[in-house]
Amino acid sequence: MNREKRKELSRAANLICEAQDILQSIAEDELEAYENLPAGIQNSERGEAFYEASDALYEHAEALEGVREE
Repeated sequence: MNREKRKELSRAANLICEAQDILQSIAEDELEAYENLPAGIQNSERGEAFYEASDALYEHAEALEGVREE
């Protein structure tokens, strides 16, 4: 692999890290929003949507970690 391709791979790895950080940050915000909802709303469709969004974002961030490691 030549120097230019290694440079592009490094750039891609940095972008993956950045995307992972963004996903984790949004997931944390969604989880916090869920936790700040009253208990009655947490158990509603709206509350479940907050929780599911947070969970999905964490899963995507973990998947990016796997991609980055490879």
